[in-house]
Amino acid sequence: MNKIKTIIHLIILSVIILAKNSYTQINVKDFGAAGNGSNLETIFIQKAIDKAYEDGGGIVDIPAGIYKTGTLILKDNVNLHLFPGAELLGSEDIKDYLKVTQKFESRTNVLYAKYFMIFAEGAKNISITGPGVINGNGLKNFLVDNPQNLRPFLIRLVCCENATIRDVYLLDSANWTFHLLGCKDVNIDGVVIENGADANRDGLDIDCCQRVTVSNSCFSTGDDAIVMKASSDVLCQDIIITNCILRTRASAIKTGTESNGGFKNITVSNCVIK
Repeated sequence: MNKIKTIIHLIILSVIILAKNSYTQINVKDFGAAGNGSNLETIFIQKAIDKAYEDGGGIVDIPAGIYKTGTLILKDNVNLHLFPGAELLGSEDIKDYLKVTQKFESRTNVLYAKYFMIFAEGAKNISITGPGVINGNGLKNFLVDNPQNLRPFLIRLVCCENATIRDVYLLDSANWTFHLLGCKDVNIDGVVIENGADANRDGLDIDCCQRVTVSNSCFSTGDDAIVMKASSDVLCQDIIITNCILRTRASAIKTGTESNGGFKNITVSNCVIK
């Protein structure tokens, strides 16, 4: 009988531990987001991200709808998940974006951008997933004649570790679409990037990063599709690009632009370039 009680106690204890370690699932609509395409939703989505972070991690669900937003700060152990029919739409007003000064030294600081739609620095175990759309709204509202550093990036992750970007559709950034800077252990899989205009609207910039995998993704860009850089003294190394389709009017895959550091162990395989 004592043996049975001990086993039951262990099972209960295991369930409690698992419950404590399980991630919170949060719906942004529970924090006030409407998804009607007209209201500015930044504060509501950020509250959901903050709550997931405070709980030790969680999934922040973006259900179907259009959510206009400025800068969102992604934090440790948070998965921003966009459901089918969900769209994060970049605000047309530069005042809705935070002016970000990052700690990591790079020649890209301030020179190219101070504003970002999604930003994280030093975050761990973060992810952006789901078949929804992140629309920078850049071709309509941030035209070529705007200074580059007044046109927001879609996503910049700085010194982040264990990041996953999967299945999302990244559309019409006002500046570089997706910039990884000083990051480690990043997996990009099944992502579509479409940014057809020129004017510094790169697809993916992998900068001073280590152990990055890009797979099963499609890029259609006016500027460079995938660029590897080392814009500080840190090497860009252990990069794998495979099973991708790249259509561009500039460089499909490029290394070396504005780089102080170097490149090591870069593998590109089974890609179609148009």
